[in-house]
Amino acid sequence: METDRFIYSESYIRGRIYSYLKFKKYMKEIADIFCEEFHLDKSQVLGLDLSEDGKTVFLNFEDGEIGFASELLWDNNVRENFRKNFEVD
Repeated sequence: METDRFIYSESYIRGRIYSYLKFKKYMKEIADIFCEEFHLDKSQVLGLDLSEDGKTVFLNFEDGEIGFASELLWDNNVRENFRKNFEVD
């Protein structure tokens, strides 16, 4: 029985890490817009996570967490839709 796992090349792993970091940065940019629209202090965000099913982005704060639909990550009018869908004043 073969127990060795397949080992990926260095360039493949570096590419995956780069893509992951780029995606995390993009998620943070959308989360910052979310914080601005809901008048939350974005400096208080402790972490940012994507749910296991990929449907929700969670912003972690000291007191708890708040989430929004991950489909807003690829919405061209994300700021406008935050306002419209959640009636932000």
